[in-house]
Amino acid sequence: MFVSRAHHAPLCKYLILDAAFGLISIFWVYFMIPETRGRPMEELNRLFELGLPARAFKDYQLDAMPISHHEPLEDVDFKEQTEHDEQQRV
Repeated sequence: MFVSRAHHAPLCKYLILDAAFGLISIFWVYFMIPETRGRPMEELNRLFELGLPARAFKDYQLDAMPISHHEPLEDVDFKEQTEHDEQQRV
């Protein structure tokens, strides 16, 4: 009626191995995955480019970032531009 302990020994080894990996993964996530709550994607990209450790993301303050890396467009009078284009076509 009773099952011997020798029958459950291989299963116990896998459960202990699984628990060990679970504990290791908890510490890995805590120290290696940064806190991203409340940060826009552009700011996160900049933090990764700076090479900050994951735990420093939470408290690090960036200076004001430009919206894009492109130069702002000059004010163009599109009416004059189309007239110029039409003259070049003729």
